[in-house]
Amino acid sequence: MYREKGYATMAQKDLRDVAAAEEKFFAKTGTYHPIDHCASPDPAARCEIKELPEVSTLSRGISLSIALLPNGFKGAARHVKSDTTCLWDST
Repeated sequence: MYREKGYATMAQKDLRDVAAAEEKFFAKTGTYHPIDHCASPDPAARCEIKELPEVSTLSRGISLSIALLPNGFKGAARHVKSDTTCLWDST
């Protein structure tokens, strides 16, 4: 339980950081950037997000996706050793 909470907190922090970077990206470009390449089952892997330089890499073991909506985006993040999925809705 203790570790589970730590893994969920890590995923939540990365998702919050990516959401803030998405808003900065939108302010510059007028669009959000979809992310669908950060689904790694390897707990030692770190996904790179080159399009959002404020984030650049996620914490080890985090899988994250950003889906575009007509008025914003939805995000989901999870650590490979956790059953908790953190969600974000920008709308």
